[in-house]
Amino acid sequence: MSETNLKTNDDIYKTKVKAIQYFEEVLIPIVKTFTRQTIRGYHGLEHTELVAMRIIDIATNEGYTDFHAELLPLLLAAVLHDSARTDDLYNETHGPDAATRPETQSFLDKSIFRLTDVQKMEIKSAVAKHTNVMPSLFKKHPYILRCLCDADRARLSWEHGYKSKYFFTKTGRLLASMTPSQTKEYLKNWDQLLKQNKIRNIGRNILSRYSFNDNVQFIEP
Repeated sequence: MSETNLKTNDDIYKTKVKAIQYFEEVLIPIVKTFTRQTIRGYHGLEHTELVAMRIIDIATNEGYTDFHAELLPLLLAAVLHDSARTDDLYNETHGPDAATRPETQSFLDKSIFRLTDVQKMEIKSAVAKHTNVMPSLFKKHPYILRCLCDADRARLSWEHGYKSKYFFTKTGRLLASMTPSQTKEYLKNWDQLLKQNKIRNIGRNILSRYSFNDNVQFIEP
């Protein structure tokens, strides 16, 4: 995928900077107080951070650019989606577990987010269903769920091969179908965005988390 497949005008760039800055500087410190995740590991906070980056790209490319009404709910869903995980084993219940934790409700109730009850419900629903929901010709899923699923599943495509049937959005399919060299360039661009804007990422340098050969492989801590 070439860089021209993603919208890169000044307004979109500023929106991306604002979103990832908020994620790193506001959301991660709060979630670190109650998540069951480690920082490193296949489903650690390093993974959550990269899901947030992909969800920002998917959202802005699909036209969801209003920070409070659209991007903030997506960032909240991203930061919560694996917060019930205690290991990297296959687990279909970690989404519902995360959505129903009292800590999750307390987090979403924080006054700084100014969420409506409908937004809270949609965020929890997306977190609960992201583990196994599939695109359907007969049902229109909410945008939070569609963007979260695509952002979370892209890595599996990088590692195991791309299958379009698992993805909801055009941008999600573009990200998931990248070659290893394109994936490396994509992550490098995010690394540069963070450095240029003095945003500190959690854990390891982004590029050091993966190897790029015939496919993309996560490097164990």
